[in-house]
Amino acid sequence: MGYVIRQTPCSPTELGGSSASRGGGAAGFPFPAKPLFHPPSSGPFLCFLRPPIRSGRRNNGSKYWDKFYKRHNNKFFKDRHYLEKDWGSYFSQESDDASSSGKVVLEVGCGAGNTVYPLLAGFPGLFVHACDFSPEAISLVKSHKDFNTDRINAFVCDVTKDDLTDKILPSSVDILTLVFVLSAVSPEKMHFILRNAKKVLKPMGCVLLRDYAVGDFAQAKLESKNQAIGENFYVRGDVFLFLLSRHDAKLI
Repeated sequence: MGYVIRQTPCSPTELGGSSASRGGGAAGFPFPAKPLFHPPSSGPFLCFLRPPIRSGRRNNGSKYWDKFYKRHNNKFFKDRHYLEKDWGSYFSQESDDASSSGKVVLEVGCGAGNTVYPLLAGFPGLFVHACDFSPEAISLVKSHKDFNTDRINAFVCDVTKDDLTDKILPSSVDILTLVFVLSAVSPEKMHFILRNAKKVLKPMGCVLLRDYAVGDFAQAKLESKNQAIGENFYVRGDVFLFLLSRHDAKLI
C-alpha cells in the first residue's frame, strides 16, 4: 500500500489538512480492489496471550530492534531501488518547487540505510536526515562505505517521544518518507509521530508512505499463527506489525 500526502497550511493544533493520491503515478501502490483477507475481531486471539508478553513487546521496541540488527546486520532488507522509479519525480530537482541546493529529506525509521543510500545514489542533490530509535541501526548507517556527513545527518531518535526539532530545523524538510515504519509502532503512537514530523516539514511538503494494509498477504499469514496483540496488530519475529486500513490512511 502506498500513499503520497501533500501538507497544506493549517493551525498548529491540527494534524494537517492534506490530500492523498492513490492508484498510479508516483504513488504507485493502491489499495487492492478487494481485500485478500477479511480479519475477524482480535479478541479471541488476545485471550491466549500473556499480558507480560504484550506489554513487554509494546514498551521495549528499541531493544528488540537492536537485537534484530545485531543478528542480521545490514543483510536482512534489500536496498529499495524501486523508489527512484515510483517516487522519483518528488526527489528530482527538476520539479517546480525544487530549490537550487536540492531537496531535503527526512527518513524516519531508516534502519540500516536501505532507503537512504539508493536515494542518495539516484539523486546527487539530496540531503537526508536519517533517524531510527535503534542505536545499532544508526551505527550501520554510519559504517556504510558511502556515508558522508555532507549529505547525511544520521541520529538516534524515538519519534514517538523525542522532539525532532532538537535535531532538525523547523519547516526545513521537503519530503518525509515513511517506508514500512508505521506498521512497526503501536497504533496509539502514530498520531504523535505525524505531529512530530509535521514540525520539520515545509508548507506544501510531501509525506511518502508505503506500508502493509488490512487484508493483504502479510495479515493472512500472521492470522493463522496466533500472533495478534491487538486489532490488526501482530508480533512478527522480534518486532511488531500493524496493518493499516483505509481509515488509518485517511487519518494521516
